[in-house]
Amino acid sequence: MNKTYNLVLNINKVIPLIFLFIVSLSVQNLSAQNFKKVFKNIEKDKVEKATEAFKKISSSKEYTALDIIKTELATVLIRNSKSSNDYNCYEALKTYKQIQISKKNETEITEFLKKYNLTLTSIEDNVYKNILGEAKELDTEASYEKAIALCDSCYFFKEAKSLMANAAFKEVQQKNDIQSYIYFTTTYKNSEYYEEAYNKLTELEFYKAKSKNSVEGLNSFIEKYDSKNEYVLDAISIKDSLVYFRTPKKYKDYKLFVQTNKASKYYSIAQSQLPDILFDEAKKENNISLFDLFLKEFPKEDRVTQIKSDFIPNLLFEQGIENQNTDFLERFISDYPNETKKIDLARNNLETIYTNSLLNSYAPLKFESFKEKFPSSESIKQIELKYSIILKESDWNKNDLNGRVKNIITKGYYYEILPKRTQSTTINKFKIFATGGFIIDDRELQIDLEESYNENGNYEKVILNGGSRDNLEKLMKNIRPYKLSVDTETASIHKFGELKHFGEYLDDDMYISGSRYGEVLFKYNSFQKLTEVIHKNEKHSISYEESQKMISIRRTSLSYDNNNHTIKYLWSKNRLSKKTIYDNQNALVFNYSIQNNGNQIILEITNEYNQIDKRIISTKNNKGNITNEVIENFNRTSGRNVITAFTKKYFTYSKHNKLLTVKTQSYSRKNSKFSASINAFYGNPIKYDNGEFYVGPIESITNIIRDKNNMVTAVNTVELNKKNYQHSNEYRHGVFGVWGKRWEYVYDENNNWIQRIEYEVLDGNESLKNKNYIIKRDITYY
Repeated sequence: MNKTYNLVLNINKVIPLIFLFIVSLSVQNLSAQNFKKVFKNIEKDKVEKATEAFKKISSSKEYTALDIIKTELATVLIRNSKSSNDYNCYEALKTYKQIQISKKNETEITEFLKKYNLTLTSIEDNVYKNILGEAKELDTEASYEKAIALCDSCYFFKEAKSLMANAAFKEVQQKNDIQSYIYFTTTYKNSEYYEEAYNKLTELEFYKAKSKNSVEGLNSFIEKYDSKNEYVLDAISIKDSLVYFRTPKKYKDYKLFVQTNKASKYYSIAQSQLPDILFDEAKKENNISLFDLFLKEFPKEDRVTQIKSDFIPNLLFEQGIENQNTDFLERFISDYPNETKKIDLARNNLETIYTNSLLNSYAPLKFESFKEKFPSSESIKQIELKYSIILKESDWNKNDLNGRVKNIITKGYYYEILPKRTQSTTINKFKIFATGGFIIDDRELQIDLEESYNENGNYEKVILNGGSRDNLEKLMKNIRPYKLSVDTETASIHKFGELKHFGEYLDDDMYISGSRYGEVLFKYNSFQKLTEVIHKNEKHSISYEESQKMISIRRTSLSYDNNNHTIKYLWSKNRLSKKTIYDNQNALVFNYSIQNNGNQIILEITNEYNQIDKRIISTKNNKGNITNEVIENFNRTSGRNVITAFTKKYFTYSKHNKLLTVKTQSYSRKNSKFSASINAFYGNPIKYDNGEFYVGPIESITNIIRDKNNMVTAVNTVELNKKNYQHSNEYRHGVFGVWGKRWEYVYDENNNWIQRIEYEVLDGNESLKNKNYIIKRDITYY
């Protein structure tokens, strides 16, 4: 042993507590004789005498290094002796490991110990021998673990490890629980008892899973252990029994069992039971689908003939009539034409079911199929009438579209007309006309619109990406007669993706609150009545009574809490009699009162103070077109509302009910403030509503010229009162904003226009015109 330490040590660090009385002994006064007695008595196993001799060593302040070593070795020998009252082999080992022997002192110590048949190695081995002995006496996992912890490379390391595993196994056997065996098999995989412990663990886990009677628990056990294990085989058998006997006696459950348990001992039994289970289930439930499944799954089974000739036809007929099931009746008629007694009854019921369904919803494709199946049905005319009304109200019809339009992408470009120039040439991208005016091609994208229609011809989605309506749309909106109709009301919500404000007087002239860019979505009921319009800024919710007459529109702002409105409708004898607009506080904004007197309609509009603002008297022809219209404007004078002015309009139509001419004449109440020259200019007043009214200076006829597809190609205004008043071009622009405009079209195979070019006629000369707008439409169809 080669260890080198400091030569001076505190005696308290090397001598056990029981020998504290000898602290500070002087090495020089130590008796060599006493050292000999100590080791001699230790050699003879006379520990008590050795201890007495150790106590007689006189005290001194210092030891020599050699004497310190002897003292420490003596301490180790005494503490490691079982005869000593102070026996403690662990403390002896601790002291031994603290001994510091330099090479200089090693030879002398070796010679000294040799006299007493001792060596450093024998002293150390004896200490370890006692430590192992104590562990063996306790024979516990903990005692061996303690001994091994002190043994870095001692001779008993392997033996102690083996003994620790054996002791641990004994303790696990005493506890005899799953967790203990899991611990042992995980910790002592090399133990001679590992296999025995593993088998015991398998047994305990098996009985635990078995006791719970759980398929999940047994499956967990089976997946965990070797498939050849006897307990695993038992678990598989028990699990198969549980699964089989717990499977509901339904075909789909037994089918699933067969598909997922092919290794089960009950597989063949379950498979053989499938036909009986399916047949009994189909018969008990009178389920046609299950009988069909039987035919598919077991086509060679004996009961197939009975199912085909008896069960299925009877169930199709009976359930088809009882449950109004068109699929069953259709199949019965198709598959069993020889059932002559029942065929006619089935057809009559099928016709009735389809008729009721078609009358209570809008399904044009199903209607076409109905006409093919029942060409002589008396219901066809009734359905056609109803569908024609719905189609007339559709967005296809309102937008003058032909065919089953699915989607339209519209792009409109504006060409800027610049001032006249003297020269006639081409400068860069400017095209110069003979008149001297020139334009810039494709100056600006003005209209960018996407319209999607559902299969019933109504808007599904509108996306307004930019721009606004073109001049022709604005013109036709301004000159057409006023119509108060619920259908116009709903359409006005979403035309061109613009959601209209409820605060204006007239439905068709409702204020458009700016360009509403973005996506607008539409929802409908089964009658294709609009029920919801959703825009990023607001939502319109429309409700109907049972007869599908609209009773309210609720506008909810999605941006501002206090910007909501409601319109309510009242009906009398199937005609709209009242329309009322309320603000978000449910306060009255405007009230529309409608009277129907034969072919005349009188509309009075009153404000929030219940004062009449306007009265519109319209007269219709036998086709329902308004032929003349009187618009009376009121003002409060001398405490009462009186007519201050009124306008008369006269309309004519083409054979296709398209507007052709509009004659307009305005009247103003006679005013005492007018000068004599003005009164003379107007001429003699006329009597109207208990007052005198002068005929206004503006009296004209607007002629609308259309092509063979009824599309507007020109709008001309002719003044009838030129001798009294000459209109200026500026004023004409003020009235219509389209003075001198012409339009040309390109059509697709369905006669829907796909390009419209607007021209500006210069100085009234039809041969001189400049391109102003071009609008292109990309149309796709169903």
